[in-house]
Amino acid sequence: MTTKSRPIIMSSDSVRAILENRKSQTRRVMKPQPIVKNSQFRKDILWYAYKGEFHDVTPGDSLYGNLPYQIGDRLWVREAWKEINAPCAYKEDLSGYKKRIVYRADDADYIEWQSPMFMPRWASRLTLEITNVRCERVQDITCDGVIAEGYGRGINYIQAEIAFANAWDKLNAKRGYGWDTNPWVWVIEFKKIEGGDNE
Repeated sequence: MTTKSRPIIMSSDSVRAILENRKSQTRRVMKPQPIVKNSQFRKDILWYAYKGEFHDVTPGDSLYGNLPYQIGDRLWVREAWKEINAPCAYKEDLSGYKKRIVYRADDADYIEWQSPMFMPRWASRLTLEITNVRCERVQDITCDGVIAEGYGRGINYIQAEIAFANAWDKLNAKRGYGWDTNPWVWVIEFKKIEGGDNE
């Protein structure tokens, strides 16, 4: 099976957690949100929301290849960044020209940062490899899930879950997928590729 490489936007907090090896999961809203007709929803296998409804899929099934995230695929991280004229880390663009890049996750908020949406592949410093994918509702997150999302260090589970829920709302509530709406999400587990991967 051919692996894919695609961008994924991460907040500065998430980037810091990945760099500090505190984050190995991310949750992304399923689109479209599925309609669950069977109350006995099975969580022991991977399901796929296809045209708004859940379908049972396993490797080899026709729908499996249509999953938006697949094990082995690589995600290159887009984050807030800036090209500046000052001594800092160098990154080579596609022409081999070395450019000076700084990242919001590393620096104070004194620069007019460029949106992650416009980060080119060559400027990305983080590449992640998907190790597992499943779907669940966002409020089904477990204690282990909260920790894998980068929360929970030095605080109890209730506080960590509240911190995660607040961060979730900050990114998703305005789009109609707030914590209280309990949307279906993809749970993407990943490992960081050391040294990056700018293929």
